[in-house]
Amino acid sequence: MSALAATGGEFAAREVAGVVAKRIGTRAFLGLLGPVGVAIGAGMLAYDAYELYMMYNESHNEASEDDAGGCTGNCDSAKAEEQKKRQEELENDADVSQQTKGKTKHGEKDGGMPEADRDFDSLKPREQKGIETQYGPGRTGTLEDGSKVTVRPGSSDGRPTLQIRQPNGRQTEIRYNDGPGV
Repeated sequence: MSALAATGGEFAAREVAGVVAKRIGTRAFLGLLGPVGVAIGAGMLAYDAYELYMMYNESHNEASEDDAGGCTGNCDSAKAEEQKKRQEELENDADVSQQTKGKTKHGEKDGGMPEADRDFDSLKPREQKGIETQYGPGRTGTLEDGSKVTVRPGSSDGRPTLQIRQPNGRQTEIRYNDGPGV
């Protein structure tokens, strides 16, 4: 946990402790007033629970990165936007187009497997893992929008491939020719 997150957590804990201390004093006074005071105190307790919940959410949903560079809190949407922008850049660089009647768009780039690996890494997928394909070892991961991204050293035509499968079934395949990459 970063020092900033620890400081924020400590601040939130102090805030919660202060609210609880104030409310306990108020409830003790209301309890002395009898049944009406108890009813008012119960209502305040429900409100306090809601208030504490909201304070907790605020302190835990602020956008931040953990020490491993992963996303926590609300930065998932920022990371999703970054991934979408990078995917569009890759598609433009590869002149991706709909070449068949199916759900797959195709494109190609130079650079072979090293460039395919760089492009996979540039998408920053989470839950990355190595896979074994019929063409050799590859990698797969998940983008923030739920798309699955896979890089593999071969394809039906023998070229390394970066494949992005969206949750709706549409996919993009970029084939990498041997030769100079970026």
